[in-house]
Amino acid sequence: MLTQPGARPIIIAGHGVELARAESQLLQFAERHNLPVVNTILGMGTFPQNHPQWYGMIGMHGEAATNYAVDQANVVIGIGSRFDDRITGSLPEFIANKTFVHFEVDGSEIGKIVPTAVPLVGDLDHTLKRANTLLTAHQFASWWETLTELKRQYSFLQLPKYNGTQLSQPHVVNMISNITVGKAIVASDVGRHQMWVSRFYRFAQSHSHLSAGGLGSMGYGIPAAMGAALGNPGREVWAIVGDGGFMMNVQELATLAEHNIPVKIVVMADGVLGMVHQWQALLFNQNYSSIHLHNPDFYKLAEAFNIPAWSVTKMSELEKVINNARTVVGPTLIVCKVDPHQNIFPMVPPNTALRDQALNAEKIYVK
Repeated sequence: MLTQPGARPIIIAGHGVELARAESQLLQFAERHNLPVVNTILGMGTFPQNHPQWYGMIGMHGEAATNYAVDQANVVIGIGSRFDDRITGSLPEFIANKTFVHFEVDGSEIGKIVPTAVPLVGDLDHTLKRANTLLTAHQFASWWETLTELKRQYSFLQLPKYNGTQLSQPHVVNMISNITVGKAIVASDVGRHQMWVSRFYRFAQSHSHLSAGGLGSMGYGIPAAMGAALGNPGREVWAIVGDGGFMMNVQELATLAEHNIPVKIVVMADGVLGMVHQWQALLFNQNYSSIHLHNPDFYKLAEAFNIPAWSVTKMSELEKVINNARTVVGPTLIVCKVDPHQNIFPMVPPNTALRDQALNAEKIYVK
């Protein structure tokens, strides 16, 4: 497959790489064979994000260039990924004209979703090491030319343009990433902010990104961050959550305060269930139902627990507030008043192919 003329291979690396602690073997495998590496949302951080062969996050709200690249690939090497519907889009479209290689510790995952030509079952650290010794290296020059052009054409890893008057969620995430130099552990909750954290926090190392993934468990973010802080003393820990998810476990402020657990909480306060708001706006003709939130004053709520808090409405205020929060030994809370109408793109509508992703609201359609 890799030796055939016209081969367009790509690696999809998922959470299994992190669970197997096979990051170094993945890096060696990709470098030896000159393969582009894309990550699933739970695989973010398993491949160096400053590496020239890293090609972003795949999925319903992944990078546009990444989705197009996977769509155009004809050899897909899944490593610790189960090919769930958040990354495949329309399955018949996804598997068409592709050969699949699957590295996976759980044999029941092989062939469950995609037809697998080469199954490699076993611990990833071992199977990748063996693959490195058995396969010969290749360059794939014309394929890399295509990948480079896709990056250029679709503004790879660039923040979306925003002209609104309220805070922009991806810009908030990016500023936290820059100030922490990507070295913090970051837990997100569920919603639009979750996708922006995955795409615009530049994780400098593995075992740093906590996300509920496909389970969609709202309320996950703060408890996950608490566990990370207790289990990793000395590491900086942030919980970036939406106001809906925050209210589902708001009582944990008492535990944070009682035990002085050093979690820095950012609440993206837009007054709606953001991801559902986007779907109802774009796919259901703005027929909104059960998404508007009756929130308390989060700033005063934190004060009631004696947790230092800040409320931010302008980007010009944010850097100082983030730095102030980082100096506090213990929990803090930053309330960011963000735009409820800022949608996340691209978006792969239900039952469509990755190549049918919508790059803006005008391009949405459903088969």
